[in-house]
Amino acid sequence: MKFPILALFLIICISCTDNRFTIEDERIDIIPESNGKKNIISFQPSVHGYASTGISSTPFPEGNMAQIFAWDVGVQLSQYRYYRAMSPGTLSPVELPLELVNGLYDFYAVSVNSPEKPPVFLYSVASDISNGVDYLWYRVRDQIIVNPTTIPIQFKHCGSQIIINSVNAGDEKVVDWVSAATMAAPVLNKQTTWNLYNGVIGAATEFSMMAPLNMTAYGLTCQQLIIPVSGVSSFYVYLQMKLWNEDEIRGYPLTLPIPDNELQAGKSYHYEILFSKDTVTVSTVNIASWIEVDEYGNPLYPDNIQPL
Repeated sequence: MKFPILALFLIICISCTDNRFTIEDERIDIIPESNGKKNIISFQPSVHGYASTGISSTPFPEGNMAQIFAWDVGVQLSQYRYYRAMSPGTLSPVELPLELVNGLYDFYAVSVNSPEKPPVFLYSVASDISNGVDYLWYRVRDQIIVNPTTIPIQFKHCGSQIIINSVNAGDEKVVDWVSAATMAAPVLNKQTTWNLYNGVIGAATEFSMMAPLNMTAYGLTCQQLIIPVSGVSSFYVYLQMKLWNEDEIRGYPLTLPIPDNELQAGKSYHYEILFSKDTVTVSTVNIASWIEVDEYGNPLYPDNIQPL
């Protein structure tokens, strides 16, 4: 099977936007010739989690797929391969591995944090972007390759995450569980593309309830992944709640504030909703560690929620 060595067209814009690609790099001159030898490149991936007091990461989940591009700085050509995690934190090539001659390389890795392939990049941009997807990206620059090499990858989240936790306002138990939840969707526009060079997804500038997003509910918590948002002060959610051990499901429309009018890439926004006998109140908005899931798909919520 032929592999797309001519993926030059996917990243040609990178060479146009980075001045160091137009200047002869003296390091290339000291790299020995390959003499026909190729070096197999391996990767060790993890997934970055945001916390306001530091950085944490977890192994890239088993079964998930990634696409990795290798850009040869010297000859300005690229190639790519697909990889799958056969066990957490390891990548195996779907067919053939990246095999590179000696040289200076940049590597670009993308994933949708699932067993599915990431969207297609054309001229270094992917336009098939939607809410509800965990877009991951990472870049390694100026990597000298003269031997078989293992490269660590720490994927970063390119979207935002909304988490809503419903709690009792006092000692009296009011909340049983969240039956269902929907939220207004960030509206996709012409700027909603994913840039391979810097990992940026163009931000939405408005929400709409024309096609609301169903949130995933776990007990007292619901969650959804969205593209970044900028210039918006609030968004609408609708919670369907089981309260006071009643059979009836009650609906609660809520407007949730957006800190600094932005839902930023790589950040997880944690909203706490207080339920009492007579009132429902949006209590706090925090930035939490990005939540991973266990082997059953259940979220592993962090204990240390850090306030804005």
